[in-house]
Amino acid sequence: MAVLALLTLFVFLASQDLLSPARIRGFVRQAPVAAPVVFVLLYAALTVLLIPGAVPSLLAGALFGPVWGTVLTVVAATIGASAAFLIARSVGRAHVERIAGPRITQIDRWITDRGLGAVLFVRLVPLFPFNTVNYAAGLTGLRLRTFAFGTLVGVIPGTTAYVGLGASLDEPGSGGFLAYAAVLAGLSLAGVVALRLARPPDDKDERGNS
Repeated sequence: MAVLALLTLFVFLASQDLLSPARIRGFVRQAPVAAPVVFVLLYAALTVLLIPGAVPSLLAGALFGPVWGTVLTVVAATIGASAAFLIARSVGRAHVERIAGPRITQIDRWITDRGLGAVLFVRLVPLFPFNTVNYAAGLTGLRLRTFAFGTLVGVIPGTTAYVGLGASLDEPGSGGFLAYAAVLAGLSLAGVVALRLARPPDDKDERGNS
């Protein structure tokens, strides 16, 4: 329901011409200090609420440009992910499974076995459910600083591409727009290959026994 509400709001604002890059940048210029702070807090809250970050990341590009948009989004995503991690650690597995779904058990086991390398991997590959991973990692033995560092570093490539797309929405046929789109496609393709090579052991066993 939250995702549907967010999408409906986004469509409404777009239909009223309130999401044009020029107008959005005008809002930011009127509040150069408050706008970044509000954006980071809202993005972090959406992350905790399991709202996909694609649309906010695109908006970051339109709001702040490719450089500052990327910086703010990476910081916001790391804060939100860390908050979800701590929530999961404090409420326990039963509650987390109700929030994030049954897939969390397999992700939990896979991250536990690999530590920082697993966090970097799932962040670099855009096919993994970002918000679900946050809660799953909170159930593991990972330290918060390890998780936060892996998230901070791992989300940079995908975030740069999404924010870059948002920054070039007013020029959808430009070389920059096409380049960022190609980066996202490349990351997704690389993720498919990487998943086949690094499939969790349990998943391999299930396929082998079927």
